[in-house]
Amino acid sequence: MKKMIVATAILLSATTSAWAQSWPERPVTLVVPYTAGAVTDVFGRHLANALQEHWGQPVVVENRPGGGSMLGSAHVARSAPDGYTLLVTTSAIVTSPAVLSDIPFDPRADLQPIGLTGYIPMVFVGGPSTEGATLTEFVAEARERPLFAATAGLGTTTHFTVEMLIQAAGIEMDVVHYGGGGEAIVAVMGGHADIYASTPASSLDHIRNGTLRGLGVAGDSRTTVLPDVASTDELGFEGVNASFWLGVLAPGGISEETAAYINESMNAVLENPAMQEQLAAFDLQVVTTTVEEFDAQVETELESWAELARERGLSGN
Repeated sequence: MKKMIVATAILLSATTSAWAQSWPERPVTLVVPYTAGAVTDVFGRHLANALQEHWGQPVVVENRPGGGSMLGSAHVARSAPDGYTLLVTTSAIVTSPAVLSDIPFDPRADLQPIGLTGYIPMVFVGGPSTEGATLTEFVAEARERPLFAATAGLGTTTHFTVEMLIQAAGIEMDVVHYGGGGEAIVAVMGGHADIYASTPASSLDHIRNGTLRGLGVAGDSRTTVLPDVASTDELGFEGVNASFWLGVLAPGGISEETAAYINESMNAVLENPAMQEQLAAFDLQVVTTTVEEFDAQVETELESWAELARERGLSGN
């Protein structure tokens, strides 16, 4: 039995090595379903540059924003499953299906997870419309008067992070969905909304110049770029643990050999110290997985976010 397992491993390694000699034979497109300049776009361009050097073929980034990232995702889902069109996206690919019934593709059948690349913590930020300096003080204020939460869109990670806080804190708060993270941050800074769950990269400069306040990091630890902002675990809000992950998916039906080779290539460039230094600028905690591990994670999260949506009575259409 052990000999059979070893033989199978050697055969798979040999197959992947042989595949590496012939693929890619032409440019590869990384579709980013967000606008240029967004965190996912910046990450996608770093990844494209690294993979281009690794493969010796052009790797181009194509921005296809809209529909809370679903338009670009649908484009990849309809593309040929040959590995030449890949999706660089966020955890929105598992949160949006929990509340949107009209997504023009099946996230399980039409997309194949290739690899996770890392996590970015979520931080709750407040503006001039509230007085609390911490999440604890904000929640106390929310119990005294109506407050509004901004999100980057229905079904986004920012939306579900806010819903987790509302549930854990036992408070009521109106949730307003904006057309993206930039709009939501502007709304909080202008006093039109009271709280938003942001990435550190999007809010750091605003926190430093005082136009936003860091209230709490959604998780069990503080972030390196905001060491003075307490985590939700520290503040006693159990279960408010959310990260904004970045990953790569391919059209469903891609061959196992191509998927495995792309995954191996991604992991190789992500483990490069120079690449990790670039990604540290927006507080990305680099994590690598196998195809199978990321596939299992996507399936689990699709189910868990759908369960939270049912518990919260969330629905968009």
